[in-house]
Amino acid sequence: MKPAVSLTVMVKAARPLVEKTSDLQGIPRAFRPNPLTAEEMQFYSDSLNRRRGNQLQRRMRDDLLNSAEQGFFFKGVLYGNRGTGKSTEINRMLEDPDVCRRFLVIRLDALDQLNPQTFSVADVLLLLGVSLIEGCQTACDQDGRAFHEAPTMINDLQQQLAPFFPELQNKEQKTTTTGGGGELNILQVVKLMIRVEGQRRVDITSQRESLANLRALLDRLISIAQARMPEYELLIIGENFDKEQIPQALLVDTFVQYSAVLRDLRLHLLFTLPVPFVYSYGEQLPFNRANRYPIYDIPVFTENHQPEMEGRAALIELLEKRASLDDVFAKDALDLLLRASGGDLFLLFALINRAGQLALYRHEDDRNRPD
Repeated sequence: MKPAVSLTVMVKAARPLVEKTSDLQGIPRAFRPNPLTAEEMQFYSDSLNRRRGNQLQRRMRDDLLNSAEQGFFFKGVLYGNRGTGKSTEINRMLEDPDVCRRFLVIRLDALDQLNPQTFSVADVLLLLGVSLIEGCQTACDQDGRAFHEAPTMINDLQQQLAPFFPELQNKEQKTTTTGGGGELNILQVVKLMIRVEGQRRVDITSQRESLANLRALLDRLISIAQARMPEYELLIIGENFDKEQIPQALLVDTFVQYSAVLRDLRLHLLFTLPVPFVYSYGEQLPFNRANRYPIYDIPVFTENHQPEMEGRAALIELLEKRASLDDVFAKDALDLLLRASGGDLFLLFALINRAGQLALYRHEDDRNRPD
């Protein structure tokens, strides 16, 4: 089986894996709010999906595969409150064997790879072009074959950088004379400048022309990638575009004003976007209505303010995956935590972490108090 090729532009230090805890000291590691990785899926609980009843991961997978089978390009959006498990559901889908075999997966991260306060649609397109070249290189390396098309793709990319990075024009000769390492080095420079600068400063006329040229460039890069690796289809995962650090004006610029640019790309797209943004601009977004996937919080109360027992049971089943409940939580503490969180997973984990921290402080104070 060929694994999906997943790219991250900025290399992060590997964090410790989630571990189940039976004491207060282990709470921060057990209830870390990060998305679950493939190595941590034993902590995934299907109880939330059963309570939501929407079979989210299966629907996304089937819609993606069916689109590819029928010759269409999947354009999807996943939205929900922070901590509902959007990234975890994406990771689960990408681990599916049929998805692994069919798609070359390239991940774009709005927080780590763009300037979240200032990026524009041009930044997204530039990052997509760079990441596509890197993705092809990585896939060829994993398959044990040379990627001879890299110099051509990089040279084509460089020809379109002048309106955005005039200073990079002087690097062309260096790039073409230093071999593969030099060629790939220019990609690192472009990524760094996208991340640090953001918001390409060009006038309106130049912007339209430059975006048209970028769009044509991506068409050429996509054609080269598809010709080089016909066994794969290209799937772009746009993550963290739903985070509160990103001003709505940037989302409007990228996904509404220039929606046709993304909609017409000859590849598959799945982005995460904020709930209010999807509701406000739904008709203008470049994502098919049938491929919009809401992911909901788990209710802990009914509309009559009575305990919602199925929701509470689902959350407790999730917590049991991460902690020995009788050893970690005092009597009635779980009920208080569920009520205080309102079924918001991110808030629930935050409350557990803070409560565990304060409990440790009390224990230390009691231990050190003079008799």
